[in-house]
Amino acid sequence: VGCLFLLYSLVPQVLMRSGATFLNLSLLTSDFWAVLFGVTVLEERPSPLTGVAFTLTIFGLFLYHLQGQPPRTCDPVNPEDSALLDPAQQEAQDEPRETGS
Repeated sequence: VGCLFLLYSLVPQVLMRSGATFLNLSLLTSDFWAVLFGVTVLEERPSPLTGVAFTLTIFGLFLYHLQGQPPRTCDPVNPEDSALLDPAQQEAQDEPRETGS
C-alpha cells in the first residue's frame, strides 16, 4: 500500500517536471532492480544481454535529458490560456489585430 501511495503521488510530479517519455524510460530501470534482487537474493546469473539492455536504457535517459523536453503549446480547447505559450507566441497573441473596414 505504501509503494502504491508513493507511485501515485510521485507520478504526477515526474510528469509535470520531465514528461511522459522520461517517466517511461525511468520505469524501464525497474527491471534493473529486479535483476539485482535476483542476483543477490536468489543467486541467479543474468543473461549477458541484461547489461547491454540496462546500458541502452541509461543512455536513452541521458540523451533525453540532453535534448530537453519539447516546448509546451497552448491548449486547443482553451486558446485563451496564454500561460503555456512561449514568449514569442505570447507577444504575437498580445498584438492588436487589424480589422478590415
